[in-house]
Amino acid sequence: MSGKTEERREAFAASVARALESDVVPWARPGLPSTAPRSAVSDRQYTGLNAMYLLERMGAEGFSDPRWITYKDAQSQALDVRAGERGVSLEHWEKGRDGKLRVYGYRVFNVQQLRVRLPFETLSPDFEKADGILRRAGAGTPSKRSLEAYRDAFRTLSEERANRLAEVHTPELRALRASIAASTLLREVGIAAERDPDAPTKQWAQSIRRNPREFFRATRDAGHIVAELVAEREAQRARDEARGDRETVQKARAVIESTAPIPRGGADHNLPDVDLDNVQENVMAALDEAATEVKVLHGAAAEKESAASEAKSKALGAAKAVLGPRVLVTDAQAGRSYRGKIIAMTDTHAIQRISENQAVLHEIGIMAREAVLEVGSDVSVTLHKNGSSTVKARSEERAEQERQNEREARR
Repeated sequence: MSGKTEERREAFAASVARALESDVVPWARPGLPSTAPRSAVSDRQYTGLNAMYLLERMGAEGFSDPRWITYKDAQSQALDVRAGERGVSLEHWEKGRDGKLRVYGYRVFNVQQLRVRLPFETLSPDFEKADGILRRAGAGTPSKRSLEAYRDAFRTLSEERANRLAEVHTPELRALRASIAASTLLREVGIAAERDPDAPTKQWAQSIRRNPREFFRATRDAGHIVAELVAEREAQRARDEARGDRETVQKARAVIESTAPIPRGGADHNLPDVDLDNVQENVMAALDEAATEVKVLHGAAAEKESAASEAKSKALGAAKAVLGPRVLVTDAQAGRSYRGKIIAMTDTHAIQRISENQAVLHEIGIMAREAVLEVGSDVSVTLHKNGSSTVKARSEERAEQERQNEREARR
C-alpha cells in the first residue's frame, strides 16, 4: 500500500473516531438513504471501505441521493460537475502481472453536485428479499412487516455471525463488525439503518484511536458476513430457478429417451447376454448427442446476449437522437414506477422521458399483452419485482387516484 493511501486511511479513521466520540455512527446516520451508495452509470453498489468513504461524505454534506459518478463518466454523458465541488477519493485494487496487488485512486462526485438535477425515486423495502436472507441463515422472520422489526432481526443475525469470529477477542470489536454488517444488509433490502442506542460508540472510538486498522479490519469482516449471507440467499434462489427450468429438463430427458435401452440379462444380474460393444456404442452416442445439445444451447445463449446488446445500443441511440447527447439514459429498475411521455420506440424498447435530462429504457417483451404504447403517450410504467411490466395511461392513473380520494373522504 502506498504511503498516500495509508495517510488517507488514517485521516479517515480519525474522522470516524471523532464522529463516534460524539455518538454519531457514520454508517447509520439519520438522513442517509435506504439504499447503498452506487454508480449512477452502472447501478453497481460500492462495497467495503469505498462504501464507508461515501456514506461518511453523504452524512457530512447531507446528500440524500446514493448515486455517484466519475468526472470522466459525467463528461461522457455531457453532465457538468459544478465548479468548486469536492469529490471523494476511492480505492481500486488490481493484481499486476507479477501477482502483487496494487491500489489505484479515483474520484467520484455525488449526482447532487452536478449542474443538472437527476430525479431519484426511493425504492420501497424488499421484504421478500429480507425474508429470504433471514430464512437461509436459519433465523426467524418478523411476524409483521415493520421497519423496526427487520432492523432488530438483521441486528440480531449480524451479532450472531460476528460472535463466530474467533480471531476477534473483545465484545466491543465484535459489536462494531455487527453494526457495520447490519447497516449494509438493511440497505441491501431497501431499509434505512438506524443507530443502535446501546452501541458502545465511545469504546469503538478508543479502539480506533489506538489502532486505526481496527476500523478497516472491522469493515473487511463485516463485508465478509454480508457477502456470505447474501450469497446463501442467492444460491437458494438459483437452486429454485434450476428446479423450475422445465425446458432444460425436458431436453435432457428427450436425449436420454432417444438412446436404445441397455439390454438386461438373466435373473442372476450378471448380464450374460449383453453385447458390450453395442452398449458402449449406445452410451457414446448418447454422450455425443448431449454434448451437441449443450453446444447448441450455449450458441443460442451467446446469440441472444449479442442481440440484446445490439438492441440496447439501438435504444440508447434513439433516446439521444430525440433528447440530445446530454441525456442520461438508464435501464428501468425492478420495484419502481416511472411517469412521463414515450419519446421513441424500437423493436425491443420503449424510451420514456422522466425529466428534462433523463430517460428510461423499458423492454417491450416483458410488458403485459394488453399494454398499448405509442410515441407521445403519457404513461406510468411499473417494473415489478417478478420481472413483468405494466402500463397505465396517466389520465387513468389520475382518475383512479381521484376515486380513491373520494372513497377515503366518505369514510
